[in-house]
Order: sequence, then structure tokens, then C-alpha cells
Amino acid sequence: MEKKIFAIGALTMLMAAGCSSAPVRPGPGFGDANAQNLAIQVVNPKPDLTGKEIPDYAGRRDALAIERYETGKIHKPVALRTTSGVISGVTGATEQSP
Repeated sequence: MEKKIFAIGALTMLMAAGCSSAPVRPGPGFGDANAQNLAIQVVNPKPDLTGKEIPDYAGRRDALAIERYETGKIHKPVALRTTSGVISGVTGATEQSP
């Protein structure tokens, strides 16, 4: 009978050990997945621009590209030469006359 009580007591203590009241604290880098992905894909995600001129992002180049597209005066892609041959700038596309 004493063995049975001892076994029940030991089992109860083992089960209670799983109910810890200590908070679970994640590591210091937990939750930084977006920052990590950005850092991998960008040369310098937080550049030091003090004393440097900020590039012009007025969209003039994009506006000219859209205008060329709409008027049918797009620039033809340039073929690239590689060690295995020539790769065209556009693959699988066909030319359409305006």
C-alpha cells in the first residue's frame, strides 16, 4: 500500500513540474524576421546619409518610360553575351507591330 501511495505522490510531483509558473522568454532575435529578410536583400538597409545629397526620386525617369510605352517608342532589350552563348533581353516574347 505504501508503494502505491509513493508512486501516486511521485507521479503527481512529476505532473506538477510541467506546470511551471515561470514566463517563457523568447531569444533576443525573436520577431526580427522582416528585418532579417530586408537586410539580406538590400546592400545597406540603413545607409548613413549625413552630409550626402539625397538622390532625386521625382519619378521623371519612370514617367518617360511610361510615355515611351504608351507611344510605342520603347527601347529594345540588349542581348547579353555569356560564356555559354547569347541570351536575349526578353525570352518567350514576340514582337508586335504598332
